[in-house]
Amino acid sequence: ERVVRYDKFNFSANDKKDAIEVFGKFISKAHFVQLPITGVPDDDLKFVHAVLQYDADCLITGNTKHFSAVSKVIKVMTPAEFVGFYPVK
Repeated sequence: ERVVRYDKFNFSANDKKDAIEVFGKFISKAHFVQLPITGVPDDDLKFVHAVLQYDADCLITGNTKHFSAVSKVIKVMTPAEFVGFYPVK
C-alpha cells in the first residue's frame, strides 16, 4: 500500500484506491517456503518467495533492478505497467 501511494507513479486517487484493493486480495501473512535464490537483495526475497509459492502471474515493484536476477522466470512489472496490463474493472 505504501508503494502505491508514491507520487513518482502519478496514479490518480481512483487508481491508487483500485490498486490497493486489487493488491490486498493477494496479500496474506502466510509462511513462505524458503528457496535458494541468488542475485536478489535479502530484504526483497520474501516477495520472490510469495510469487513462487502462490504461482502469481507477476511481481509488482517500484524497483525492478532488485529483481533482474529472476526476471527470466518471474514477470517483473512496475505498478504503472501492472495497472496498464491488468486494468481494474
